[in-house]
Amino acid sequence: MIKYRIAQHVAFSPLLILFFTLLGIIFHFIIPITLTTHTLRAIVAGFIFIAIGQAIFWYSNKYRALAYCKDGVCLQPVGSGPYRYSRHPKYGAYLFMIMGLGVIMNSLILVLVVCATFIFLTLFIIPHLEGLLIREFGDTYIEYKKKVPMWI
Repeated sequence: MIKYRIAQHVAFSPLLILFFTLLGIIFHFIIPITLTTHTLRAIVAGFIFIAIGQAIFWYSNKYRALAYCKDGVCLQPVGSGPYRYSRHPKYGAYLFMIMGLGVIMNSLILVLVVCATFIFLTLFIIPHLEGLLIREFGDTYIEYKKKVPMWI
């Protein structure tokens, strides 16, 4: 039952992040508050954020697969690759990509969505997921939490 709830959580979280992002894009077009003058430098910076996010995402998936994860459920906590530095590198990857989109669109609202999503993840989503992981993996996950920070 716990494994099923973890899999649900893993599938639900990106959808929630996507919802917040789409909401931010809609509000950007309703109330277009800009970050700066739109320059080629800003666009390049945005694409760099997106590329960093993609790299972290792919790197995280690679090490998650090495931990024998199937259908969103792992047989052990992932403790290698990017998971050595952050317990939730995929969430960080999503935030980098959304930040890049916000910079490319020159949207203060989308950048604020990144901040709000970070706070929401930190206060609600991640603690709930970690509670499930502690129930699933017990002391192994508690030790992992002591060694690795939630965010970098």
